[in-house]
Amino acid sequence: HNVTEFRGRRTELTYRLDTYTPDRLVFSGVSQTAETTDDLTFTPGAGSTLITYHATIRFKGLSALASPVLHREFERLGDEITTTMPRAVARALG
Repeated sequence: HNVTEFRGRRTELTYRLDTYTPDRLVFSGVSQTAETTDDLTFTPGAGSTLITYHATIRFKGLSALASPVLHREFERLGDEITTTMPRAVARALG
């Protein structure tokens, strides 16, 4: 379960783990207004791991009309994740 605020609105998504392998995680999220898929792949490197993150969002109902307008906002949010995710992982690993 995830609660976030986006553009001044509170959004709650209930997530389910669809794929769990050593090199890949796929989560599906559902809310009243959207369905999401978060696909993470992990590629080992020399002393590090490359994380590739791909998110897909499909709006439902009237929210679907806003999809083209919100595309840039989600692109910006994705760019932020690329800087915050490594720090969060580093904190989690201690």
